[in-house]
Order: sequence, then C-alpha cells, then structure tokens
Amino acid sequence: MSSTPGNVFRMGGYVLKTPPLQERGAEIVIAPVRNKTGKVKQAVITLLESTTLQETQAREQEEQLSRALGTLAASLAHEIQKSAKWSKRYAPVTGT
Repeated sequence: MSSTPGNVFRMGGYVLKTPPLQERGAEIVIAPVRNKTGKVKQAVITLLESTTLQETQAREQEEQLSRALGTLAASLAHEIQKSAKWSKRYAPVTGT
C-alpha cells in the first residue's frame, strides 16, 4: 500500500475472482473527500483493472533478465578465451 500527496492510498496486487474480470489484476485507489474545514467526510474508492500493466512489467523484467544473461555469457566467454590463451602461451614454460 502506498500513499501519495493528499493522502491518496493505492493498494495493488489483487486478483479479481468474479466475472467478467475473473483472474485479472486490480489496483484499489482510495481518495478522501474533504469539507471546507479539511475534515474527511467521504471517500472515493476506485478499482482499476491492471492486467495489461502487470503483463507489460513482466515482459520488461524478462527483457532485463535476457540482457543480463547475455552480458554474463559474453563475460564468461571472454574470461574462458583469455584463460585458454594464457594456458597455450605458458603451458610449455610451466611443464603442464
């Protein structure tokens, strides 16, 4: 749950269980309605269907993971190649 300026609360990560939005992600936003003196008299509660947002975020995380794995593979290949060159160069000197 997070709070933003003006005491608006956001609660995400819910999975709806009733049709027609069954198995869809949702976020609840609660915003106070204040009177002229600033006292909270009512609240506006909004339910936002967020499946598309969640799918986009999941896809972005997969892309970041793929990039990180690519970088790791390139680094490993470089280290293996460097080690192979070293062993070819110095193996006759060390007798191994």
